[in-house]
Amino acid sequence: IEMNSALCELQRRLIKAHQARGAEARASVVCANVLSEEGLAHLQSADVVILHNVFEWFSNESDQLGIWSKIRTALSRKGQWLIIAPRLDESLSSLASAFDANFSVEKFINEWVDEVDVSVPKDQFVAERKGGLYGAEEPTGGC
Repeated sequence: IEMNSALCELQRRLIKAHQARGAEARASVVCANVLSEEGLAHLQSADVVILHNVFEWFSNESDQLGIWSKIRTALSRKGQWLIIAPRLDESLSSLASAFDANFSVEKFINEWVDEVDVSVPKDQFVAERKGGLYGAEEPTGGC
């Protein structure tokens, strides 16, 4: 989900380019505000959500708690994957001072997500590729 239509088009072209090279892409790019009804609906139905440097650059600290709370509510379906850079605790720790004294970043995170060592899904992905998901062909490129 991206608000900038030029960035949406760039992402769509990248997905299409990888599909043309034979990659299976089950990705979609939605041009919307993540907090709009459409954006939140897409978050709720997504299996994997990637957040990269979100909100830090265009929302003040007091607005960010509301944003994260809405995202937390939308991304509450068991089995959804949330990939975040920087780490969720890093993104939220800078906001702790904007919240009341009772707010705990650790509690906010622990009540919402289970942290996964990224080597686990990477190893599963590699095993699936080598196990014939892509035929007898060895996968090319790194993970």
